[in-house]
Parts: sequence; C-alpha cells; structure tokens
Amino acid sequence: MKIFSELCGLLRVSAALFAAGLAATALAADTSAVEQGTAPACRVVILSGLPGSPVLARRFSDWSARFRAYCVDKAGIPAPQILTLSGDAAAQPKPATAEAVLNALADLATRTATADPFILYIIGHGDTADGEATLALPGRDLRISELAAALARLPSEKQVVLHFGAAS
Repeated sequence: MKIFSELCGLLRVSAALFAAGLAATALAADTSAVEQGTAPACRVVILSGLPGSPVLARRFSDWSARFRAYCVDKAGIPAPQILTLSGDAAAQPKPATAEAVLNALADLATRTATADPFILYIIGHGDTADGEATLALPGRDLRISELAAALARLPSEKQVVLHFGAAS
C-alpha cells in the first residue's frame, strides 16, 4: 500500500510539473528577441514556503529546482529573470519571509512592462487566519490579501499563478 501511495504522489508531482512547464512555455518569449529588446521578457518567481519536515524540505527544493531548470532549459527564460525564494532555512536561495516576498514583487513591479508575462510558482502549505488564507513562511505568514495587492501592482497583463499547496 505504501508503494502505491508513493507512486500516486509521484504521478501528482509529475502532472503538476508538466502543467507548470506548459504555462512557462506558453508565456516565455524568444530569448534572442528579448536580448535585442524587441520582445517581452518573461519574469518568474519561485516561492516555496516552510516545509515542515525534512522530507518536505527535500521535495520543495527538488520541485523548485526542476521548475527553474524547465524555465531556463526548455522555455528559454534567461536565468536572471527567475527569482527563487525559499522558506527552508537550509536552502541557498533568498529567504522567503512575507516581507521578502512583498519586497521582491514590489521591486519586480518597477522592472516589468505591461507586455512582460509573469509566473508565480508557489509550493507550500498554509492555514486560514481570521477567515483569510495564508501561506506558511518563516516569521509571519503571508496573507492572500497582501499577495493579491502585490500582484495587482505588477504592470504585467499576463500573470499566471501556479499554486501547488494545501491548507489545513
């Protein structure tokens, strides 16, 4: 039974990564045109929340790395246009506190044009605080209203949010 459960989990992850990859490919522009300044520049933020266990920490790290690799290698998104924020204290990317996420999105809003596609890839789990969904991050949790306000300030007309998380 355990093997079946693990196999189902792997299939769900594979399907999620496939769907995320399709979204990235659909939004990514031709990199040669981007380098010449003639095409939109796809921007990507990969956000993983608090993992909660060593097993989830490894999974979150793996999923983030796989999506980043897909964006660069398959969708042709230049690596400098991808920001990875992690809620795992042991992870090497920038830490994902609520303030860091909001600051990163605010900074991105100053460097993004309306024609630039934007992808937010979220991995994690959360809760409902005072009737509002949250994403579990180091320090305080990120409230959905804060995230929605930050995304609304991005000038990008093509935004995709891929949320692979759960709430309790």
